[in-house]
Amino acid sequence: MPENNGNGMSNKELLLLILNNQNKINDRIDDLLRLFKLSDWKHEKVKSFSKGMRQKLGIIQAILVDPQIIILDEPQSGLDPKARIEIRKIIRELQKKGK
Repeated sequence: MPENNGNGMSNKELLLLILNNQNKINDRIDDLLRLFKLSDWKHEKVKSFSKGMRQKLGIIQAILVDPQIIILDEPQSGLDPKARIEIRKIIRELQKKGK
């Protein structure tokens, strides 16, 4: 932990801040899993995922922390035709947001 992390905060304030961020990231994960239609598998091992499911998970990993720039290498590889359309739609939405 960096030495200056939490300067000016009480122990409780710092822990509440961390907890609040944890809740936000959990909400973000759940939202993305729903968006990519992986909610039903959120407790399953990745090794049981199809190629398309792993591809979707890779995109979720890329956008989880809401980066300014997203670079995807063959994001539709391994996806069925319906999933390709859905992914294109999601990517277009990201583009509209300036990603």
